Amino acid sequence: MSRVLSSQWCRCLETAQLTALGKVEPFPALNSFFRDRSTESRQTEELRQFMIKNKAGKQVVIMVTHQVNITAIVGTIPDQGDAVVLQLDDQNWFKSIGQLHPN
Repeated sequence: MSRVLSSQWCRCLETAQLTALGKVEPFPALNSFFRDRSTESRQTEELRQFMIKNKAGKQVVIMVTHQVNITAIVGTIPDQGDAVVLQLDDQNWFKSIGQLHPN
């Protein structure tokens, strides 16, 4: 079973729906902060706290978001359309454990 969370931006919502992996839930912490970097720390911490709260679950959580959000979380810049696979480490910080490329 999976849970699908998405930025509230229409292109992310559409991408999340096209995965057909479950009901899409808008999740404001995934919204882009490209134009307003003042929310970066708050949103990133909100996302981390969500993951900590759900760490014990056996559910896969799919998140559709923006490059700036991914870069804030793991420090890398993914290519457009890439999927970054994350988990929390023993100190509850995000760790990239893989990347999926389209095609």
